[in-house]
Amino acid sequence: MKKVLYFLAYALIPVAFTGCHREALGEAPSQVALSVFEAITTADTATLQNKIHISDQIQREVFNDYFRIAAASKQYMETTAHYKPVYNVVSETIDGENAEVILTTKNISGQNVRLTVKLLLDEDGYWKVDGDHGVWH
Repeated sequence: MKKVLYFLAYALIPVAFTGCHREALGEAPSQVALSVFEAITTADTATLQNKIHISDQIQREVFNDYFRIAAASKQYMETTAHYKPVYNVVSETIDGENAEVILTTKNISGQNVRLTVKLLLDEDGYWKVDGDHGVWH
């Protein structure tokens, strides 16, 4: 009987660990998505750098530099001066280490817009917008 119990214990340990996902830390995916899109319209470069995951270092640097330059431009400031969008979370779906958030808002022309935001858990366990599959492509 002891051998059977030991066998079951050792046989089930690998099964128990293969089904585990990392624990998410910090903000929920919907809050991260809201933060990123609010940062885009308020020129918050620090939030974008911290909450968007772009796997390729060169593309990440290009994106960060581009947004920093654009956000400092007179045209950007004039265009966003009176644009204060309100983002609404329609849904949040989490599937392991990936998530999808649907946001709605009105664009600068007043038209209704629906945004699908893909997120992933980074290596430290924080939700980040998946910049490889959205936001700037």
